[in-house]
Amino acid sequence: MTIYTSHELKLLLNAVTAIKELNCAEYIKHFDDNSAGFMWSTNETVYKLGMALVTDGHSGASFACTMHLAQTFLTSNDDIDATIINIQNMINNNNIVAE
Repeated sequence: MTIYTSHELKLLLNAVTAIKELNCAEYIKHFDDNSAGFMWSTNETVYKLGMALVTDGHSGASFACTMHLAQTFLTSNDDIDATIINIQNMINNNNIVAE
């Protein structure tokens, strides 16, 4: 079992919620840009996600890490609503290491 900080889980929840709102789960699941990755991507979908998460205060690196974590969660469960519930349950069950 992997344990995340509460901050990581909140960023992940915000990301997956934005992915749902922008209807781009399939795109994120299959995102594979070896030349730019999430951090340097000029793709419109990735840009929109970045703008949706601007209040989270991401650096390029934390945005990329959060997107890769979201990608992992989304590829392990085809139901985005179930993924959101899973993340919320992890937060509510204090499945965290530290603040």
